[in-house]
Amino acid sequence: MQEEYNLDQLRQKIATISGVELIRLQSFLESEIRRRKQILSEIPAITLEQIPLRVQTRTTFYSIVRRRKVCNLADVGRLTLIETLALLKPADLQSLKSLNQRAYNELVNELAKLNVAHDSIALWDQKMLEMKPVSPLPSRSINPTEPAANRGHAD
Repeated sequence: MQEEYNLDQLRQKIATISGVELIRLQSFLESEIRRRKQILSEIPAITLEQIPLRVQTRTTFYSIVRRRKVCNLADVGRLTLIETLALLKPADLQSLKSLNQRAYNELVNELAKLNVAHDSIALWDQKMLEMKPVSPLPSRSINPTEPAANRGHAD
């Protein structure tokens, strides 16, 4: 209810500002929406199950996501990263941090590897999402003529 209250306060304040300030506010809002859409466009189109996490981290994270999206625990892994970031609130990440600092650190590190800032949570809502098809994570190409014993080893 706090968000609704703040929205009502904003509406009241906006109703009293001058035309010049209203135009400045419109310009700011448009640039903020563009900025958030740019961040959104840079998030990889992957599912949660494609993010490499330890079992305990995955279980803890999925349980927090599940609080926001009522579904089976197994279905949480099929949510896209973008959907998940839109569902979660900053307090959810704080909850993960207080429940399990190691899981929090692991999740933040894995998101960073994907060039996703953990503070991207709640920067947009479902209405702003233009869903991208889910793509596989890039994998290391393997030379089929290279002996299996030599793959991944430096000389």
